[in-house]
Order: sequence, then C-alpha cells, then structure tokens
Amino acid sequence: MRLYLNILFNDTTLKKSKNIYGILSIPQCMMNKTIKISESTHHKLSEFASKKDTFDDVINFLINYYINNEEFTNKEAEYYNKEIEDFENGNLENVHEITLKDLEKRILKLENELKP
Repeated sequence: MRLYLNILFNDTTLKKSKNIYGILSIPQCMMNKTIKISESTHHKLSEFASKKDTFDDVINFLINYYINNEEFTNKEAEYYNKEIEDFENGNLENVHEITLKDLEKRILKLENELKP
C-alpha cells in the first residue's frame, strides 16, 4: 500500500513564476521494533509465510486467526475457570451426576446441532 501526497513545487529556475504540481509516492510508514525469538520459532513462523509475506503479515494472520477462532469470550472463560477452581477445591454445588447413556444422548444432540 502506498500513500500519495500532492506536492506543490514552485519552479524558481524558470524566469516565469509557474507552479508545477506533482505526485510523490511514499511507502506506508511502519514503526520497526526488534523482537527476540528462538531459531525454532523463526523457522516455524517462516513455514507460515509465502515469499511475499513479511513476519508482520504472519504474526497479524495468527493474531486474527486466534481472535476469530477463540472458543470462549473472556466472560465465559472466567466463568469456566471459576467452576473448575470450585470443583478442584471440593465445592460440588454445581456438579450433577449423569449416566453414560444420558451423556451419549447429549453428545449426539450437540453433534447434530453442529451439522450444517
């Protein structure tokens, strides 16, 4: 992506006072930062990239993929982590006994809901 700036030049070398309009093409500015990664991480990131991709492209792809495919919202994750912590601490208030047959029915129902 390139940014284009309209620049007004005043040509003082000509005896006549004449304005010349031109377009100056400037590559989009990007702040450069150095990050430390291991050789193995560098190699793994390189496997995601095509010849034209930069590491910035790869990292942004991975971030967007994570955001779009995140299983739980932060609020849901907080709730589930709290439930797990309660269970691990012996609080069985929200724990319900279920038979294997009922579990299989629930799994089948969820699988059917996921089908297109």
